[in-house]
Amino acid sequence: MAVIDSGVDLDHPDLAGNIWTNLAELNGSPLVDDDHNGFIDDFQGWDFANDDNLPDDDYGHGTYVAGLIGAIGNNGIGCIGIAPEAKILPIKVLNSSGSAYLSDVEDGIRYAANAGADVINLSLGFYSSGITPGDFTSFQSAIDYAQSHGSVVVVSAGNQGADVSVRYPAAFPQVITVGATTSSNTLASFSNRGSGLDLVAPGADIASTGMGGVYGTGGYGTSFSAPLVSGTIALLLSQNPFLSLNDIYRRLTYSAKDLGTAGFDTTYGYGLLDAFKALYVLAYGNDMYGRITSKQFADGNSSKSEYWLNTTKQYRELFYNSSHDLLRIDQYYENSAVLESQTYSGGLTRRYFADGNIRSVLDPAQNLLSEYYDEDFYGNGSGRLKRSVTPSTGVYSVYREYWSGTDKVRFTDNY
Repeated sequence: MAVIDSGVDLDHPDLAGNIWTNLAELNGSPLVDDDHNGFIDDFQGWDFANDDNLPDDDYGHGTYVAGLIGAIGNNGIGCIGIAPEAKILPIKVLNSSGSAYLSDVEDGIRYAANAGADVINLSLGFYSSGITPGDFTSFQSAIDYAQSHGSVVVVSAGNQGADVSVRYPAAFPQVITVGATTSSNTLASFSNRGSGLDLVAPGADIASTGMGGVYGTGGYGTSFSAPLVSGTIALLLSQNPFLSLNDIYRRLTYSAKDLGTAGFDTTYGYGLLDAFKALYVLAYGNDMYGRITSKQFADGNSSKSEYWLNTTKQYRELFYNSSHDLLRIDQYYENSAVLESQTYSGGLTRRYFADGNIRSVLDPAQNLLSEYYDEDFYGNGSGRLKRSVTPSTGVYSVYREYWSGTDKVRFTDNY
C-alpha cells in the first residue's frame, strides 16, 4: 500500500510494525543500490521532496492517511486501520509546508509501481480553474505506468466544493476518485463532485494516527476518504489476490450504498463505500454476481435482469450475454437477494438455480430447490432445477464454493 504524501511517522507505535521493508537493501551493502532501482539504501521507501532515503513525516498529513489504511489492530493502543495487516510503503513528495513538485509526485508513482505496490493512495492534487488534461500528460503517463504494473490508483476528489474536472489526478478516468460524506451520509460541503466522481466515503471528523507518535481527531477532507477505499481494496486483494482493476471497481461500486438519485449521480458517484458488502457479496469467478439460467424464467427482455430489493422491483443491465441473468446476495447473512420470478398458470413462482460456484439453494425448511450438476442443463449452464416454489417469507440459503472450501449465505426472499 503506497502512501504518496508527506511521508509517514516511521516510529509511530501503531504504524512502525506495518511499514514496508526493502529486504534487498536491508540485507545488502551500505551506500550501494543493491536492488538496482536507482535509489541507494531505500530501506523503507523514499523521500522525493528532500532526495534522501528517510521518508519520515514532517507535516503530519501522510501519517494521518497511513493510519486510516493500516494502523495496527489488536495491540491495545490507539486506533485500527481498515486493513490492519497491510504493509505501508511511505513515499514522501510533500514538503514540511504541504507543497509538492509535480515531477516528484510522478517519480513517486513510478517508484511505487516498481516496488510492486498493489494500491497507490494519492490524497493530494493540483487544482486550477484553467487547467486541462493537456497540462498533465506526464502525470497521466505516470498513472498509466502504475496501472500497467498492476497498481490500483485511488485519489481524493479534492476540497474545493467544485467539479473534479479541474483537479488532477482526480479528473483522470482510470483512477478511483473518492469524495467525502458527513456523519449523516450527506456530501460534505467542501467535497468536489461531478461526473468524474466514483465513490464517497466518510471524510468529516475523522480520527487517525498523528505525527510524533500521537493520535488526532477532527480530520476533515477527501484526503481521509480516499484511504478508506484504499484499505478496502487491500482487504479485497487479501481475499483474492488475482482481482483485476475492473473486478475491484465492480465490487466497490456495486456494493456501495446508493445515496441521492438512484444509480450513478454526480454528487455521490456510485454511492457510499461499504467495505463489508464489498467483501461478502456472492461472487462468481472474479465477479460479484452469480449466474442463473434465464431461459427458464426470462421476463421477456433479454437485455435486463429483474430482481427485487426491499419489496421493490428493480432492473439491472446484464454483464454477460443474453443467456444469463444475475443472482446477487446484497449482504452477507443479511437481507435481500436478486431473484427472477414469473407468473405461471398456477400463480407466481420462482425458480432457483445452482450454477458456477453456487452449489445449492435451499428454502426456509431446508428443502433442496436447486443443486450444481456437472452436465448440460437445457443446453445452457451446469445447474439442475429441483423444483419451483411459491415465494414465502423466510430465510433461504445459498451454498457456494469459496476458494478452497464451501460457505453458506443466507437471504430473505422479498416479494
